[in-house]
Amino acid sequence: MKKFKIFILILVSALGLYGCGSKQDINELIFISAIGFDKSENDGFKMIAQIVNNNVLVPDPPQITPVVIVTSEGETVLDCLVNLNNLLPNRTYMINLQMVVFSEEVAKEGINEYMHFFVNFSEAQHEYNVVITKDISAEDLMSQISVFSMFPTRVLINKLKTATDYYGFARMTFVEEVVNTLRSDYGTLVLSSITAKGDLEKGKSIDQTKETDVVSKIEISDIGVFKDGKLKGWLSKDESVAYNFIHNKIERAYMTVDGTKGNKISNLLRMNKSKITVEVKNNQPSVYIDIKFNVLVTEDTSLVIEIEKAYEEHVERMIKEKLTKQIEDLIVKGKSYFEYDIFGFSEYFYKYEPKWYEANKLFYDEIFKTMPIYVNVIPNIERMDV
Repeated sequence: MKKFKIFILILVSALGLYGCGSKQDINELIFISAIGFDKSENDGFKMIAQIVNNNVLVPDPPQITPVVIVTSEGETVLDCLVNLNNLLPNRTYMINLQMVVFSEEVAKEGINEYMHFFVNFSEAQHEYNVVITKDISAEDLMSQISVFSMFPTRVLINKLKTATDYYGFARMTFVEEVVNTLRSDYGTLVLSSITAKGDLEKGKSIDQTKETDVVSKIEISDIGVFKDGKLKGWLSKDESVAYNFIHNKIERAYMTVDGTKGNKISNLLRMNKSKITVEVKNNQPSVYIDIKFNVLVTEDTSLVIEIEKAYEEHVERMIKEKLTKQIEDLIVKGKSYFEYDIFGFSEYFYKYEPKWYEANKLFYDEIFKTMPIYVNVIPNIERMDV
């Protein structure tokens, strides 16, 4: 809350420079913190705007909903925004836009046509995340009031960042990365998803903040995999961790393995360094994935973490086997379930084997199904937390 007030003060000062020197009172602007898209019953777009209630930006704010949800429809995103402004008393302002949310239904039909607006509209900064929903509409998700913060979008971003930085099963994907990937001939787009469970109707009420039980629970869910801008399927949390290991996107992750005494050993995996190389021999392509990371043994249910070489070797071997299997199973899923290169290995062939790729790009998805992909996982025990 304090940081948001500081931001508002800075914004008020900056408004003196807005509009060729003209000033504009902050109370004359309506701030949009998040925008979502659901499938419209009519032809066109249905846009959901999460708007900050300016009445909470005062000392000792009243017990009122911190955000309001307003919907509009149109033939384009800008058309929706214009129609939204016709419904509101003042002009909307998107300098504090933090998230764009596509419903699962919209994602399956395709998000390409929505994205051009967000990289061209100069009023909004480009430092906001793009996510999709799972098993819930964008409007229902954005209507949930958080008991942890006055601003629900901030809670979503914090959850996404935690799942990305500390647990490794999510991705933070900003708007320019989305557009660049969609425009690419070989990039593969993946987006984190968010879902909500519980009593969603009660979750829309400010009254839930007065209860000790959280009536609606918002969770970071599976990663969605896209092709040609359309959602094609999901990666579970374990599969998402494996995917992020391949692409060097793991800050830290956790893995539990079996000990030798019927015990369980929990480990922190961090300092991931992954490398993808490609090779073409006799017109036959191959991919090599080398993954190195450090391991901190943090818990042993036998109550003893042994400072012995045999113990370290056992932990390293079990982690190597488990992560290797997760990655190899994911590769099989890419080949047999998705039936196309969900990993974006084609980009490496484009860069390092351009002649082969140019000659085979029209058949690449078929080639990928039988392409040898070798996985080498190298864990290293960093220290023991005894």
